[in-house]
Amino acid sequence: MKEHWAIIGGGNGGQAFAAYLSMEGLDITLYDIFPQTVDAINKQGGIHLDGSAKNSGKILFASTDMEKVISNASVILVVLPSIYHNSIAQKIAPLLKDGQIVILNPITPLGTIDFQNTLTQSGCTADIVLAGTHTLLFACRAVQPKVGVRRPHPAAAPLPRRTARTRARKRAEKGHSHLGISQQKKQRRSCCDSALPPRIQDGS
Repeated sequence: MKEHWAIIGGGNGGQAFAAYLSMEGLDITLYDIFPQTVDAINKQGGIHLDGSAKNSGKILFASTDMEKVISNASVILVVLPSIYHNSIAQKIAPLLKDGQIVILNPITPLGTIDFQNTLTQSGCTADIVLAGTHTLLFACRAVQPKVGVRRPHPAAAPLPRRTARTRARKRAEKGHSHLGISQQKKQRRSCCDSALPPRIQDGS
């Protein structure tokens, strides 16, 4: 029997996770507040991935009924911006069962503590495991309900070797190549000083 995970949130990240985890062999149900998103996913039976991961992930079902989505799930993955975590905690508090694992993706600092406090205040008595991650696994964008997933580039673009200010200084130096070194330094220093606010120039 496959392990059942529930995804809370049918946006960019939620749809990407749902499809990816389904392709990894998990049974997936998905919760979203928008009926049009839920209906479209149910109609096509899953979510298509484009980009670096071209495939389709089957979803057991999507629903606007949170209890139906999470009732048999061993893991509940909340894929929503952290500003929505409190409202999710309030809704999910009476629905959780002993032994379930809830993962927040992504979280703010101390986000799991805040989520747990809201669960307690909302009357949750279930013995659960609460975890969180600090970033979304995918760089993706949803085209309702199709999802394009692309992997982040492995390396950032290199910084330019010289900034515009440095290039301007080099050009100025070339234009005054007949000056001695001490004269060039004096000229550069006076140019820099003239750009500073008067309050800084006079040391006050």
